[in-house]
Amino acid sequence: MQFWRALLAAMLDMRFNQNKDDPCLYFKWVGGFLILWMSWVDDCMVAGSTSLVREAKKDMMLQFECDELGEMDKYVGCKVEQDRAARTIKLTQLVLLQSYSNKFKLDEHGHTPTTPAEPDTVLKKGEGIQLDKAEHS
Repeated sequence: MQFWRALLAAMLDMRFNQNKDDPCLYFKWVGGFLILWMSWVDDCMVAGSTSLVREAKKDMMLQFECDELGEMDKYVGCKVEQDRAARTIKLTQLVLLQSYSNKFKLDEHGHTPTTPAEPDTVLKKGEGIQLDKAEHS
C-alpha cells in the first residue's frame, strides 16, 4: 500500500490522471496524443508515442529506481502484442484462461461454455449500448 501511495503521488506530480474505473491505469493527453501508465503492484508499463514514452520513462526514473526492460512482449501474465502500423496494443491472458479451463474442466466431454460475445470479438470505443443507470445501479 505504501508503494501504491508513492506511485499515485508521482503520477499526480507528472500530471497524469487516474482512471475512474481502474485505479491502476493512469493517462495524460499531450498535444493530442494519449500516453498511458499501467501498474500492477510495483510493475509498471507505459504506452504511447515513442517520444512521449521516452519522456514519461525519464520522469518516472527521477521518482523511483527503475529497471528498463525495453519493448515488452509480456506483462504480469499477459501477452503483449503491438501493431505499430495500426497503432494498437493488445493484451491477452492466454495462460490464465487455460488455467481456468483446466481447473473447471471446461473442455471435457465436449462441453464448451457460452459467452454473450462472439469469439474473437474486439471491443472498440463507441460500440455497444448505453445502459440505463437506474436499472443497473
